[in-house]
Amino acid sequence: MTNYLHPLNERIRLIMRLNYLFKNILTAEQASKTDEAAFFIGLESLVYLLNIGSRYDLNSETLKELDRIYLTVKDQNIAEIIKLFHSKLKQNFFTLKQDDFLNILKQKLNLAGPAYRADFPLLINWLSPSSTIRDQDLARWKNLLEPYIQANTAIVKHYKDLSIPQTLIFEAGFCLVSLPKSTCFIELMLPHNDYPEFSGNQQRMSIRLLKSNHSHKHATQSDFSGELTLNSYAI
Repeated sequence: MTNYLHPLNERIRLIMRLNYLFKNILTAEQASKTDEAAFFIGLESLVYLLNIGSRYDLNSETLKELDRIYLTVKDQNIAEIIKLFHSKLKQNFFTLKQDDFLNILKQKLNLAGPAYRADFPLLINWLSPSSTIRDQDLARWKNLLEPYIQANTAIVKHYKDLSIPQTLIFEAGFCLVSLPKSTCFIELMLPHNDYPEFSGNQQRMSIRLLKSNHSHKHATQSDFSGELTLNSYAI
């Protein structure tokens, strides 16, 4: 079975995207010294984070969501995260955006089809298993991102705790769904080789299951008929 998440508004889409990037960065920080791929994915995720930060006001979007959750649950842990976020958010993200190494890497990754080893010799040295600078940089970047990571983790956990399971009955790969009020994203477990096509809004949605093929050119509708569980997460 394969797990599919589908956000139903742009703020939740942004939060889920950030959650994915933060996980990549934490994986790099915890990876073994010889896992070059994990380190490079972590670096790419940092650059993507900077790109997202240039298009969205991450501070404002995150605080809006934290404040909304706190007004709903009055959780003291959320209050502490909000306090930490207020005290460090401006300085920390500004410091990250001014990092010379990340800015050079950002420029290199924006090249058309970059051969990163040839374009950025410093990166070869940074990725070396014997590099002490790499470990120091990763620890420093993680420390700067800690308020964002804590806030994002708390937001995602809040929604996960509000899961509303719903049994769907598919006929020939198709199902109509009525969603609970104020649903912000849904989660669907599907058989391997099938993937979903969602259409609709926060209250009513159609789900069509498609079957992938080797060419990926002409997807065909799945013939799956039976029950699947949909988890809804409501605000």
